[in-house]
Amino acid sequence: MPAPGFQLPIGFTEDGRAVTGNGQGGDLTHTFWNVQTGENNGTVHLSYGHDEARSIDGTWMKIPGTGGQYRAPLPFRMALTAQQWVDHLCTFSARPFTDVERASLPAGSVIEPPC
Repeated sequence: MPAPGFQLPIGFTEDGRAVTGNGQGGDLTHTFWNVQTGENNGTVHLSYGHDEARSIDGTWMKIPGTGGQYRAPLPFRMALTAQQWVDHLCTFSARPFTDVERASLPAGSVIEPPC
């Protein structure tokens, strides 16, 4: 699959997207590609020396902590699929909107719980 510029192959997500990385000086931008269409489905920019991120199993990306000059955080893992992000957000937002939240929504917004 052709991709612009230099792209380091990182792996594949469980939902079939190719993940590549490019960058320099410890900053790395990961790009999620739709393999069938070649479209860029999104990017995640990591800095503070996170140039060793790797896909663990197609659902999680391991981000090593570096501690160096910028005192980067401890290692963590990041969900790779849209469904994982939705599931995580729904764990704490599966409730009706409060009066204050409803009042801040644009006119015509859906007011049922998001999950």
